[in-house]
Amino acid sequence: MTSKKVLWLLLMVLTLSLTACEDDDEPNSGSYTNEEYEMLTLLNGTWVGESSGTTLTFQSYSKPKEIAGAGQLSAIKQTFHGEVSRFLNGYSGNRYYYAVKTKSKKIEAYGKTENGTYSGTSFTYEYEVINKSEITLNGETFIKQ
Repeated sequence: MTSKKVLWLLLMVLTLSLTACEDDDEPNSGSYTNEEYEMLTLLNGTWVGESSGTTLTFQSYSKPKEIAGAGQLSAIKQTFHGEVSRFLNGYSGNRYYYAVKTKSKKIEAYGKTENGTYSGTSFTYEYEVINKSEITLNGETFIKQ
């Protein structure tokens, strides 16, 4: 083998070995902007609203996923960054797909159907990061558990 072929082969092996070690439980910084990656990493876990008692549990995807809508929305795919469960006033939580919009500082969520599509049921939170364990969502303080 020529030295160019050996060098190329070593480069390919190194590239494959680095990408094979990716952890699917953590957001992949190569798939998100730095701002999205930081916010998704911060959000992962459970947050409780101080005044409402609302509980939100976020689980980010390792990379963004395109998901089709249900029914009349079936032709419209949206990109989501993970899933969130929302428990209001002690009532059983619903599952939602969510995306972080770092430029507008919003978290947009759409209902997750049983067959894996998203529904028109949605909510939006405007967020502000106070520190690693405290954020505000629509003006309410949430504490990370």
